[in-house]
Amino acid sequence: MQDLEGKKTALDDDAEIYKIHGERAEDRSAGEHWKNLDSKGKWQYFRNYYFWKTFVGILILALLGYIVYNALKPKPEELAFVVILDCAMDTGIVDQQFEKLVEKSGYDTKKAEINSDKRLTSAKNNTTDVTTISAYIFAGAMDIMIGTEDALNHYAQEGILRDLSTILPKDILDGIPEEQRFIFHYVPEKDDGADAVERDIFIGLRMDSTELVKEAKYTTGDTGFILSIVVNGKEDRLEGIYKIIRALYDLPQVQ
Repeated sequence: MQDLEGKKTALDDDAEIYKIHGERAEDRSAGEHWKNLDSKGKWQYFRNYYFWKTFVGILILALLGYIVYNALKPKPEELAFVVILDCAMDTGIVDQQFEKLVEKSGYDTKKAEINSDKRLTSAKNNTTDVTTISAYIFAGAMDIMIGTEDALNHYAQEGILRDLSTILPKDILDGIPEEQRFIFHYVPEKDDGADAVERDIFIGLRMDSTELVKEAKYTTGDTGFILSIVVNGKEDRLEGIYKIIRALYDLPQVQ
């Protein structure tokens, strides 16, 4: 490179000092240009050069904040996990009714919830649903099963459902009339053992009289839904489940 007098210099044309000087000149030029703009011009300048960069940056920060918040915020306590077989009810209304039951049971709906799976059928030829139900049962993930008589008869015969006469508190047993009780007639099978005897077992509570079913069902007739409690559900949830049952059948809560 030559200087102004035509003499050769030691620096190449692309030397870093020239780049820095050029960038500083551009910065000064941009700064002076910004100062000379009126408010409308500054807004137009910002839109042309910085708006999308700023927008994308804010969007990324918001997304990261949302991810961190959801990862760190306390999760609501799961009072019960319910499986509704062959659900013939409006699932959105069912969820609303579950939330009302949580509140009627004396819990804060922001801190406690009832979760459910309403996708499954009781059809024995549906291997996917049968496998999912079996996984819930043997993992101890399901607390309550709701279904029709045929479905519950099948699972009761398999020994999956609790005898409610032995676990429900006295106030619930006294408050649920006979016509709302579902009795399963157990007949021993040859593999059930010598001590198995034919008997009637109280395994379910009929739900057609409850607000939940009345509000959520699609038809005007009975649904035939029955609530049962699964044998190997989580034991520490039983007290909460009793509160849910009291709320479901409009029984007084016991302190």
